[in-house]
Amino acid sequence: MKEFVLIKELVGRFPEVLPSMSEGDEELPYIVTGYLIDWLRTEFKAGPKPEITERLVSFSNWVKSDPKVGSEDITTPFVIGIVEKLFEHPELTCLVPRIMSKSELLENEKYLTSWVGEANYRRALNTYSQR
Repeated sequence: MKEFVLIKELVGRFPEVLPSMSEGDEELPYIVTGYLIDWLRTEFKAGPKPEITERLVSFSNWVKSDPKVGSEDITTPFVIGIVEKLFEHPELTCLVPRIMSKSELLENEKYLTSWVGEANYRRALNTYSQR
């Protein structure tokens, strides 16, 4: 059984996803990132949660620091499993400016609009002016 550093780090920072996990999920980064998104959606239904936001920012910074994890790709599951999903769920769009600078958003417009849709991209872009 392969141990995924991304999953270990995610579960360490967000133990709330553990009840959603089943045997074998510890080898499936995209499934576990989905559990995180599901949990975040539930938590953010009533509005932003600063403590949870800071935990996500810290996790994002860890991913961006490019920790040496051998051959494991941590960036792709993070971007596809978490970042893209923040755009797709209106209650989580407020998190986009916390983990991505406006210049990063603008530089990646073509990629993001192709994967998250024009309307979701524009909604996220508008959150930068609200900060």
